[in-house]
This record gives sequence, structure tokens and C-alpha cells, in this order.
Amino acid sequence: MSTQTAQETEWSKYLTSLMTVQKVKNSEVADAIGVSRSTLTNWQKGVVPDWKQVRAVALFFDRPISEALIRAGFLTAEELEFVAPPLAPESMSNEQLLLVLKDRLDELASLRKIVAANEAEPDTGGKKLPAADRPPKTIRGRQGPTGRR
Repeated sequence: MSTQTAQETEWSKYLTSLMTVQKVKNSEVADAIGVSRSTLTNWQKGVVPDWKQVRAVALFFDRPISEALIRAGFLTAEELEFVAPPLAPESMSNEQLLLVLKDRLDELASLRKIVAANEAEPDTGGKKLPAADRPPKTIRGRQGPTGRR
């Protein structure tokens, strides 16, 4: 086991989130992966297990082993070219939730701009539309098929 100080870590948040979502008790997890209950409690307080125990936790909760190794700090997403899924909302701080919300709203605004631009200008593949399919021209407030009086 790592000698990391006992404070909330990415691993402890991950483990607690998995247990909360799947509604399992410490004793169930500890018995299934072959560790004592006090060891599991230490993990929830911030102590990081060795990689074999991280693997056992991932298998127990039916999660990707790579995801668990990233959450435990053994690997980074960049090292695996992997983006770990976000934590469950109930295990995130208010600041983390606000950052996720801001990112999603920014992405939505960008998508709306793209959609609006595509609706304003039909994609013709570089070809000129036939006159019947072109929007009418407006001259001095009057509309007509050619824009002439």
C-alpha cells in the first residue's frame, strides 16, 4: 500500500462514488476483493492501494481497469490516450460541478452557432443554385423572384 497521507484523493472519491452508485457496503467489497474492512476504510480516507488491488476493485465493480488505474494515479489519461468518464455528480464538489456545467454550456453555444450558420447558408457543394431554388432578392423593400421592379 502507498504511504500517501490520509486525505480525500481522486481514488477515494472514485471508490466512494462506485460504492454509492452500486449501493454496496464496505464489508461486501472487502470480502469480495480479499482485503480487511479497515484497509477499505483507509482507501476511502485517501490511502491508495497497490495496482493489483486497484485492478481487483475495477473487476468487482465491472469498470475498465485502465479507468481505475488512472483514478488511483498509477497512469494518466494521456499515457493511455484515454479520457476517464466523469465522477458521479454526487461525489463532485460544487466547483467541479460548475466547471462541468460551464464547459457544457460553452459547447452548446458553439453548436448553436454552427447550426445557425448552416441554416442561413445552404450547402450547395460549391455549385450555384438554380434560380427557382435561390432565396428572393430584396430591393428597396420590395421582393420579387429576380429582385427587379
